[in-house]
Amino acid sequence: MPHLVRGIRDSSNARGIRSWPPEARSAYVGMMTYYDANGLPAGNMADLPNLLGRKPTSYEHFARRLAASRTESR
Repeated sequence: MPHLVRGIRDSSNARGIRSWPPEARSAYVGMMTYYDANGLPAGNMADLPNLLGRKPTSYEHFARRLAASRTESR
């Protein structure tokens, strides 16, 4: 079973999913199953600098900046 679907099933109540109507849960699990198998389409990354008006931030830089801001606020 794909890891995202397994995570939802094994979690206590991921995203409040246990209170969702059955058809919403089924649609969400189907969507996550599709993403596990095919990936999440992100669009044309060459367009991102034009949309942002700057060079995109890497995930690593974002994570380091967030970690630093949380350390400073303590």
